[in-house]
Amino acid sequence: MGKAPVSRPVTPPRPRPAGPPPRKQGGGDVKCDDPLDPMARQAAQLAPPLMSPAPAPAAEAPCARASVEDLLPALVRKVAWSGDGRRGTIRLELGSGAMAGAEVVVASDEGRVSVHLRAPPGVDLDDWRKRIGARLAARGIDVDEID
Repeated sequence: MGKAPVSRPVTPPRPRPAGPPPRKQGGGDVKCDDPLDPMARQAAQLAPPLMSPAPAPAAEAPCARASVEDLLPALVRKVAWSGDGRRGTIRLELGSGAMAGAEVVVASDEGRVSVHLRAPPGVDLDDWRKRIGARLAARGIDVDEID
């Protein structure tokens, strides 16, 4: 004669907590969307790079007619400067234009600015002194002397 089946009381399943599924020890194949998961990080490192869509063409920015990098070698033959936190000096030797061969030295000492001009013979420096003084004054720079 056979054994009679044992009856056990039926219990409802326990509710599972919200969140990612539990992880198996030993790194089984539990799917997990946690980006900090070591297996997810390794897969991301070994995977080929993601293809991103091509960037939209940017609207062309308005550019100057000529850049300083292009103008400086054409207009200035030599440049020298020095300074610290309170004073500074720049010396330009012009290489083309009406003042070709002229030397312009601008010095600033604790906010006092002076400009010294030296030009080849035949160049009228009075007009240049007025022009430089007017441009510096228009920018709010007080000039002690222009000689």
